[in-house]
Amino acid sequence: MLLEINDWDIGRLEDDLKRLSKQAFPFATLEALNTAASEAQKEIKAHLGQRMILRNKWTAGSIQVRKARGLKVENQAAEVGSMQEYMKDQETGFTRRSEGKHGVPVPMPYAAGQGDAKRRTRTVRAAYRLARIQFKRHAGRGVNRAQRNVRSVQEAVKSGKRFIYAEFKQKKGIYKVIGGSKKTKRGWPTGAKLRLVWSLANKVYNVKKRQWLEPETDKVREQVPDFYRKALVKQLKRLKILTEQGKIVR
Repeated sequence: MLLEINDWDIGRLEDDLKRLSKQAFPFATLEALNTAASEAQKEIKAHLGQRMILRNKWTAGSIQVRKARGLKVENQAAEVGSMQEYMKDQETGFTRRSEGKHGVPVPMPYAAGQGDAKRRTRTVRAAYRLARIQFKRHAGRGVNRAQRNVRSVQEAVKSGKRFIYAEFKQKKGIYKVIGGSKKTKRGWPTGAKLRLVWSLANKVYNVKKRQWLEPETDKVREQVPDFYRKALVKQLKRLKILTEQGKIVR
């Protein structure tokens, strides 16, 4: 975060401080930069949950400030951002590509406890995380896709292991079998329904950007002149060059 200010009043205060105490001027720029970076950090953390789905406090904790240091004004710079590489992907958006037989695994609203909602806005429930799901694909030689799906549902109802892999044209992925009668002897178990938990339909999946950095730093950037003005006034008052009434002692 750099100081870029075009303000007559600030320019006057800056000139007075440089003229009357060049040694104090770098302390004013340091304070303004570091105040701006700290405020940006607060804004980012305050709005992070609105920008993306947070599973824990780890992401918010990764938002750090690197303070400006030293008294050479031309070398002073304060930074704010995340220590985690995946946060860069969130800011800019990214593309995931499947290298295996199936598509990129994408969690559906049902996995987050949101039923048949069109879009997932919550984190995936623990029991529905991909690493915890165990399923078996039931197939047989000469068996078509529809028959494989029926066999998988039958076995899920009988065994109680409710997660299956199934393919329905474009909707292939991991499903959960809901209900279903064990007494059904042939065909689709009576009352059985499927809920898509993880989609495996697409070999390429574009993740839209969720900007968490730029919007908040832009808001704080507008406040930088005020931070700088206060820092200049603080130094002038500290040196008793500026009175409490705001007058310069010449």
